Amino acid sequence: MSRRMLACVIVGFLAVAVTCDEATNATDVVATTTRKPIPYQDSNICKLCKCEDTKVDCYDQSITTFFTKKEWEDIIDLKPSTVDLSENRFVNITVIADLTIEVLNLSRCNIEFIENGSFRDLQEMRVLDLSHNKLTSSNLSPHAFEGRFAPEEYEPLASMRILNLAYNDLHSLNQDLFEHMPELEELDLSGNPLTTIDHVTLVAISSLPMLKVLRMRSCELDEIPSKFLHTPLYLENLDLSDNKLTAVPQELEEAKNLVYLNLNQNPISQLDMNSEDNPSGQPSSLTLGPAGEGGCV
Repeated sequence: MSRRMLACVIVGFLAVAVTCDEATNATDVVATTTRKPIPYQDSNICKLCKCEDTKVDCYDQSITTFFTKKEWEDIIDLKPSTVDLSENRFVNITVIADLTIEVLNLSRCNIEFIENGSFRDLQEMRVLDLSHNKLTSSNLSPHAFEGRFAPEEYEPLASMRILNLAYNDLHSLNQDLFEHMPELEELDLSGNPLTTIDHVTLVAISSLPMLKVLRMRSCELDEIPSKFLHTPLYLENLDLSDNKLTAVPQELEEAKNLVYLNLNQNPISQLDMNSEDNPSGQPSSLTLGPAGEGGCV
């Protein structure tokens, strides 16, 4: 064999050896960086909270930082259906892992911001409680409620039925706030300083055709705009108590399926609910009375 040919063979051998060595090192890196699953009992979440039967109870545990996606992934084997994180002290909500959570309680946590798509992978979530936090009109975005891609609907949280936003600092609602919750049936906006239902708020509420229960207690409302209940055709329960209404809003005539109406603690001086479609003049149940009192009319 000539010296030139021998040199080529040696160079080729060295190249193959280097390539194999690099591949081995790459495999070692992957092996060392892949996280091994741990029993959910040993997870950070279950060390701080009580994990039992498909329930995670983190109520009032002085938690100041929201759990990371990796920490959520560590409890996948628990298959949690109910998670209670109420009465803690974290300001930001970040993305939660793909879990089987159906009921998520995040009330009374001083929450100010919700990262885009935080609930995207919670496709079984039916109930979300964000009440008694510090969410404002400017920092509560529709993107917070983005779901997964779907051919027929816009990134829906398809299972969402109940949303509680009561007692935050919402002066109005983004008109697209509920665009990812097309099947929402119950909405609580009580205790927010709305003072008036402006156009964008009206558009937001009108975008919920399946709405059955709407609570707007203690929102400082002195009037109800026209077409307020034109779209939610299935509305059965409406709570407008503890506002500043001086008469029963004529706009309520649009709520053909209304069964329960609460107007308690409003300075109403005139009661007139007669219409051609409602000769009885009232829903099945009407609660009406001065401040501190209630009664069935």
